[in-house]
Amino acid sequence: MRLRKANFRKSAQTVLEQRGYTVKRVGGAGVVPGAQLVVRKDDGKEYKVAVRTSTDREIGCTRRPDGQWSTLPRMDELMVAVPSIDDPGIADVFSFEPQVLVAALDEALAMQRGLKPKLSYKVPIFISLDDRPRGRSKEVIPGVKHRCNWSERVPVGRAAKERSAEAEPIGEFIERVKQEYASLAKVDVSKVRVSFSIDG
Repeated sequence: MRLRKANFRKSAQTVLEQRGYTVKRVGGAGVVPGAQLVVRKDDGKEYKVAVRTSTDREIGCTRRPDGQWSTLPRMDELMVAVPSIDDPGIADVFSFEPQVLVAALDEALAMQRGLKPKLSYKVPIFISLDDRPRGRSKEVIPGVKHRCNWSERVPVGRAAKERSAEAEPIGEFIERVKQEYASLAKVDVSKVRVSFSIDG
């Protein structure tokens, strides 16, 4: 089974649901399905959650023209789902406070500006979950996974298999198709209309 980023985003959602949270996907122009969620916790309040995934266990973020980080400051929590180092069929799912990653991104940005003072805001900045060497030196740049609130491991294929094995309610299917089409067309989901017909 070829695993896609969508499978890892679903793994993050599955972990949240297993922890007892009610999860709802957020649609909209330019929003990849499953990349933004609204989560209801035990206190009854709703929290905005962003989900990031990566095949190389790095987290990338872009900046707005004013220099502020995109998306993260508006979230209450950030979930990161990536392939496990020892088994790509397992997803490592991490929960972070957004300000923790913003601080790490600020550090990475400062390092990049040390090399390129006129670095464009359009250039994405990456931080690694794992410790990594700094160039050819023996110095190690600490990864950010140690700063997470919690982490869990889940078989990444299970969520996709369970989803395909179930009969998806027609309402959920239509909503998913609308959101995916809106994302592809880069329009708000409210502008999308779908219809289906059966021949014969």
